[in-house]
Parts: sequence; structure tokens; C-alpha cells
Amino acid sequence: MKSLDKADFDMEIIESMIAKLDEMKLQLEELAREYEKNVASLSSKAQEARVAIQFLSNTLTSPLTTKPIIQETPKAKKLTQKPEKSRAKNLRKLSSLVAQILVAMAELTKSGSKITSSSIRNQLVSMGVFSYETLGLATITSRINYLRSERKFIVVKTKKGRETTYEFTEAGKKHLEAMTKKQG
Repeated sequence: MKSLDKADFDMEIIESMIAKLDEMKLQLEELAREYEKNVASLSSKAQEARVAIQFLSNTLTSPLTTKPIIQETPKAKKLTQKPEKSRAKNLRKLSSLVAQILVAMAELTKSGSKITSSSIRNQLVSMGVFSYETLGLATITSRINYLRSERKFIVVKTKKGRETTYEFTEAGKKHLEAMTKKQG
């Protein structure tokens, strides 16, 4: 009789172990599904980053670099006493940065994140588009004040705290339109 009780007891242990194994199997299947989802998501994000980088690469080697996408507003131009050569160089540099900012803004809009200068800078870095240090854009990026909501102007603070207002050129408006369509 005792051996029968022991056999029942052994069966209970085995059944309990089988139940635990079934539970573990379900958990592992769930983890596998989660892993596949994460891999798909990462792959999608990597693809988006590649597209953004390719877009920027095209932008920075396109005529937009020679034809700036922004220009000083007539009022700001009157107030600036910089020589034409240094003004053109600054505009090219700033145009490239604005192009990058527009891509970052498109990404932030797509993810439903709030657009602030801080979130734009973080987005640029997370996209692997540039690191401020290596491209020497730290001073410009930190001085970007804001892109107005209607996106017609960009205001940049100078080192002395003065603000310069830029507006989009015709090439810039086309670029902006293309970016808006890309977001939609």
C-alpha cells in the first residue's frame, strides 16, 4: 500500500513538473515573439536611419549647399555688418544644419514627440547624423533658438546674445514642402 502511495506521490511530482515545463514553454514562446517584434522594430528603425542619412548625404552634396535653403531677412541683413564672403560661408553651414533639423523634426513628428531644441539635438544624435564635436556644429546648434511653428523663419542667437532672423529661400521652401510630404 505504501508503494502505491509513493507511486501516486511520484505521479503528482511528475505532473507538477510537466505543468511547470508547459508554463515555461509558453513563457519562452512569448519571449520569442517579443524578441522577433524587437528585431523587426530595430530593423525598421535602422532602415529609417539609413534613409535619413542617405537623404542628408544627398542634401549636403546637392545644389542646396551652394544655393542656401535659408537667407537673412532684409531687416536682419541691414543690421548685419559682416563681409559677404563670411556671410555666404555661415549661410552654407547653417543651411546644412537646418536641413538636418528638418529631418529630425520629421522623425519627432512621426513618433509624436514634442519638438524642442533639446529634442531636436537628441534626435540628430540618435539618428547618428552627426556628433556636434566632430562636425564642429556645437556652437551653431546651441545657438538655434527655435523654428517657428509655421516654419517660415528660423531665429539664431549670436554669441553676444543678438538674434538674427532667417527666412526660407525658394529652394528652401521646396525642400520644406518635400519634408512635409515625407512626414505625411
